[in-house]
Amino acid sequence: QTKIIAPQNLSSHFTCVDISEQSLKVAQQLAKDLDLANVHFCREDLFQLSFPDQSLDHIFLCFVLESN
Repeated sequence: QTKIIAPQNLSSHFTCVDISEQSLKVAQQLAKDLDLANVHFCREDLFQLSFPDQSLDHIFLCFVLESN
């Protein structure tokens, strides 16, 4: 979804997180191929994010699968 909204919002900054290093590599390559300079990637656990409180304006979740 980021590949759709990031090019339409060039003044916005997107931080994409995933716990999977492989998924991040694939996403980073796609962003590079699409020349998306406003997208940043980092490995994070959605249940223990390292971002300071109040540091993100919006959170958009897509394709999140939770299992026990």
